[in-house]
Amino acid sequence: MAETGVDAARVQVLGPVRVAGPGGWVDVPGVNGKALIVSLVLAKGAVVSVSSLVDDIWQDDPPRNARAALQTLVSRVRDIAGDELIESFAGGYRLGASAAEVDLWSAESPRRGEPGADLGDTELATRLRETADGVRVRALEARVADALRAGSPADAVDAARALADATPYDERAQLMLMKSLAADGRRGEALRAFAEFKQRLDDELGARPSAELVACNAELLKDDPAAATASRALLGSAARGSDPDSAERIRAAQPTAGKGGGAPKHVAIGLRAAPNHLIGRDADIEALEKLMATARLTTILGPGGLGKTRLAQELAHRAAERTPGVVVVELAGIRESDDVPLAVAATLGIGEVGAGRLSLRDPIVLLEVRTRIRAALSERETLLVLDNCEHVIEGAAYLVDQVLSEIPAVRVLATSRAPLQLGAESVYPLGPLPADEHGPAVALFLERARAARPGAALPIEAVARLCEHLDGLPLAIELAAARIRSMSVDEIERRLSNRFALLRGGDRSAPERHRTLIAVIDWSWNLLSDSERRMLRRLSRFPDGFSAVAAAAVVLIDASVEEEEARLQASDDLDALVLQSLVSVAESPVGLRYRMLETVREFGDMALVDAGEDELVATAQSRWAQRFASEMVRDLPTARQSEVVRALDLEHDNLVSVLRAHDDDPATVIPVFAALLFHWLVRNQFREALSFAPIVAAAVSGRELPPAGADTSAIALMFAAVMGIAGSQSPRPGQPGYDRQPELPPELEEFAAIPSTELLRAGLRAGVKMRRLVRSGAVSPWLAAIAEVLVTAVRFQAEWGIEQLKGLRESDDEVIRILGHLFSGLLTENTGEIERAIDFVRIAWDGATRLGLDWMAGQAAQGLANLSSQDDRPADTLEWAARSQQRLAQIGAVEEIGQNDWIVAINKLKLGRRDGVLEAFERFANSDEGPQEGFDGLDARAIGWAGLAELASADGDTDQAVENYRAALALYGSKPGHYVMGAWYLISAAGALAASVYYDRMDDDALTIWRTLRRATRVAARGRGRGGPAMVDRPVLATAAMGLAIWLLGAQGMTDAAREAGAGMLAFAERLHSRQDQPALVRARAFALAERVVGASAISAARERVASFPDLPTATSALDELLRLTRI
Repeated sequence: MAETGVDAARVQVLGPVRVAGPGGWVDVPGVNGKALIVSLVLAKGAVVSVSSLVDDIWQDDPPRNARAALQTLVSRVRDIAGDELIESFAGGYRLGASAAEVDLWSAESPRRGEPGADLGDTELATRLRETADGVRVRALEARVADALRAGSPADAVDAARALADATPYDERAQLMLMKSLAADGRRGEALRAFAEFKQRLDDELGARPSAELVACNAELLKDDPAAATASRALLGSAARGSDPDSAERIRAAQPTAGKGGGAPKHVAIGLRAAPNHLIGRDADIEALEKLMATARLTTILGPGGLGKTRLAQELAHRAAERTPGVVVVELAGIRESDDVPLAVAATLGIGEVGAGRLSLRDPIVLLEVRTRIRAALSERETLLVLDNCEHVIEGAAYLVDQVLSEIPAVRVLATSRAPLQLGAESVYPLGPLPADEHGPAVALFLERARAARPGAALPIEAVARLCEHLDGLPLAIELAAARIRSMSVDEIERRLSNRFALLRGGDRSAPERHRTLIAVIDWSWNLLSDSERRMLRRLSRFPDGFSAVAAAAVVLIDASVEEEEARLQASDDLDALVLQSLVSVAESPVGLRYRMLETVREFGDMALVDAGEDELVATAQSRWAQRFASEMVRDLPTARQSEVVRALDLEHDNLVSVLRAHDDDPATVIPVFAALLFHWLVRNQFREALSFAPIVAAAVSGRELPPAGADTSAIALMFAAVMGIAGSQSPRPGQPGYDRQPELPPELEEFAAIPSTELLRAGLRAGVKMRRLVRSGAVSPWLAAIAEVLVTAVRFQAEWGIEQLKGLRESDDEVIRILGHLFSGLLTENTGEIERAIDFVRIAWDGATRLGLDWMAGQAAQGLANLSSQDDRPADTLEWAARSQQRLAQIGAVEEIGQNDWIVAINKLKLGRRDGVLEAFERFANSDEGPQEGFDGLDARAIGWAGLAELASADGDTDQAVENYRAALALYGSKPGHYVMGAWYLISAAGALAASVYYDRMDDDALTIWRTLRRATRVAARGRGRGGPAMVDRPVLATAAMGLAIWLLGAQGMTDAAREAGAGMLAFAERLHSRQDQPALVRARAFALAERVVGASAISAARERVASFPDLPTATSALDELLRLTRI
């Protein structure tokens, strides 16, 4: 039998899925093949990404190589249906048949069975059934509206009955049926239809009709002339009203006539009963009502899906309680600006002019319509609400301007994605709902999800995360919540990679443009010019906002006009995107910053792939990143340092995105990584830098470096050299000590598995390249100075390094002098020369402050705070900590400020102050910094417990003080070997021993601590780290020695030799300048104990012996020998 008409469609899914192949109709084989066709059909001409197709076809059980499996499936379907049926694109696949060639999109297509029946019980089958039902319903609605407009109420009744039969509980369908019957003069049948529907709702759902249905029934029951006029206006606006989706929404409240039968005193037209409580907009309502009280024109501005219409309706309802007239006009259904007066006239019940043969473009007709609108609005004080103005913005603006200038008693509330740009306008930008766990976005999701499936599990943290991913858009949240019918929160979150395919099938009472997320954005997209669309899709590749310069870099890549003209056009296009609420703009520390909602950005990215511009834009974005990064590195040693840090903060995610996308391009990797490395150092996020170590090592491994940017190349080479040389010193897999290393980030596991010799060679090669580049003179002097410091650090010889840095300290370049003094201060602190270190760092502070180098000044002040703390100068410590905080706060280095908190708290405690002390120590003790069980995290928690120990001691609870110190040490027990060369382990153990002696807890546990600490101190004294040589930190070594000495001096049963050894260790602690941060480790207290135990003369003799060693390295070796000889 021949196929004709709609049956001749190339693709049929209204029943068993089949396609028109070269030889006729063919059933698509297999469930997966059918799912592929249905997924492409539902996209309605859009490209469907590979990930979305995989989700639709295989649901939660994708094959291991999903992309390859999909390609095979596509090939199988093409074999039976022809290659042209499925088109391939860079981002996915698209159906090669138009909407007219698919039975789903034609309401006249017969159903050959239940849609989706051959797909099984899947989410895709549900989507197909919902879409098929929706197509049929919308077609019937359109037939009703068309028949009413054409003056054929009998035809409207037929279509409305079919609609009501298809959706027996849909109030919208019932309303259309009642109005159609009334228009056909069959009021009794309309009233009977209402009664039957009301009974059906009560019997089967336990519900009642909406206020809108009740109002319509009341209108039909009225028979006085005034009511008949209102009823005709109501029905006329439905018939002539804008589009079929909004035809039935207009409702006139019952008017109250004035004396003598004049105009009603109170009129409310176009108000819709709220379907549920409005969530999260209380503050917006309050702010808008204040604005509306003073402004003649208030515009609620924002992108689609924010709930502007719902908010305007709420404001209209509230205004109706105190304003004589409220008129709500919906403009979504009209297409031309010239039709705006007609929409207002229809809402007001003003009949059409000229027996249908004249147009509003006729000046006479237009004048009459405007005159009658003015007369209707002038009868009383009125709030005129114009909803959805953006697509007819010119017509809406013109009408509002005329109304405001001619009718003083009218105020206007507009909703729009773009402002009307009139002098009387006050714009209210409506923001998304806050998505925190207790915020309105989460509350909205929970309410809608529980309505969809009351017993659903809705974990708050996951819901909050989901709402944040959805930009806090109420429409997106409601669409996602509706998916709870058949999915879990986690499943919805996983499928957000293609939110447009997921978030569809919304409330059938909503306008078509609000039933899917993609329709919301597409509505705005269609209002843009070609150049504006090009800009939107190209800007979508910035994941974290962009500057005007960055925008120009990706938009002007193929400008065919003069550059200045192109830049002006780009500026106009960006302004247009802001006006359409597709791009937001805000002030930032370094200028204006533009952003897109993630939803808009993903839409733009899809459009970019469809336009075939993704590679073009990726290249342009890479060039922008290279230029930007090079400029940032150039300005590092200048007074713009703070501005550089803030600019890198803003562009961080964009730069990381570029770095990952171009990880095989040295020309991109080297400059971008160099700038990011500085950012990570300032933000104390060096772990981020480590994750890119393999990429950077590969980028600098070639024979030739990129021709431009010697400074950025030098930074990358320094990093590669340090990573290679330092990494080669750590035990490799299978070597002793490997299992005792701190856990590495996943990105570094492969890097860490490289053999030591290979890593060392790579590091040395990078070092040789770096020195060659420095000697060429192409590298900036300040970077050459840092390279010199790097060579010093690699040698692990502090005294030699301090001498080598003398040239930097005496340089003619002040920045180099600052660096020389700062690094010299760090080295001399390690050698135990505290006063000299303070002098060096103070000079660095003075220079950095003079040049306005905030980060360097903050580092210097932080160094002085640490030096003052370990030298037991609490007042100086707090002064320098405050200066450091002030400087670092200017560049937002909150991580480094947080690290100062412990130093500040312990020195406040020394001065008898308690403000913020307990909170600081508890924050550290409960810290999760660093890896979950990593070395840095252990240190943070350990010093927190040490601080709590000192706090307990200050409160007189000595037992608790000892327990807290031992709790600090217990943290390291789960990581044997990690404490070796760990400064805070040595210090905490020394504090624990001191507390055990001072508070008479010299038990077996204390003895075990002493023996463990002695072994660790010997390792530290000999300069051995976890995998090789390390610079000896003499103050830390001395602190450990002091803890050992206090035990030898204070513990019971010690021999004279042991006590003499204790006095000697105490003298070494003084010579090597032990740290005195904690009260238990202040040297004066230990020497007081020693004098009581061995006498002042023995202490003097010990001091004389230690002073006789010619230098600090010799004294360090002597201490190691004393430790070797001392056993208990």
